[in-house]
Amino acid sequence: MRAFSAGVPWDTIANSWTLLDSHDTARFRTVAASREKHVVGIGMLMTMPGVPMVFAGDEIGVEGEWGEDARRTMPWAHPESWDTELLARYRELIRLRRSSDALARGGMRYVHVADDAIAYVRESRSERILCLAARASHAPITVPFTELETVYGEDARDGVLPAGGPGFHAWRIAAP
Repeated sequence: MRAFSAGVPWDTIANSWTLLDSHDTARFRTVAASREKHVVGIGMLMTMPGVPMVFAGDEIGVEGEWGEDARRTMPWAHPESWDTELLARYRELIRLRRSSDALARGGMRYVHVADDAIAYVRESRSERILCLAARASHAPITVPFTELETVYGEDARDGVLPAGGPGFHAWRIAAP
């Protein structure tokens, strides 16, 4: 068993729920204040260690400012109120997580951390995925990986990651 910071076993982290909000908090869409930033949060949720949990309605952009307000019921009878583009992003990112050994079970290394952008690698014996989460535009980030296959978001050329934001991107790193 691999150790994690402060002696917490990696399995404890890998098997813990991760969530952006719950019935006791403001809805993430309300906190993020835009679809683009909401997608950055979903991208991180689906690519970080742990078991992602989605609170009912998050996937269609249900809002709520505080606990009781955030407990709005699922608007099944009003599909015209759903953010279907957001729902499509959830589906894409869930599909990516489910198809990736590195995202489901791999370790994690940080590649870049700055005020508005974070890049990290999730890796297993069979796969490495590089992720970039940016809450705003930022200075270009150069990484030591030049052969990147885009699996979500924009392409990265010659190891230079997209500098726009907000945005979430993921690439499969070619085997060495």
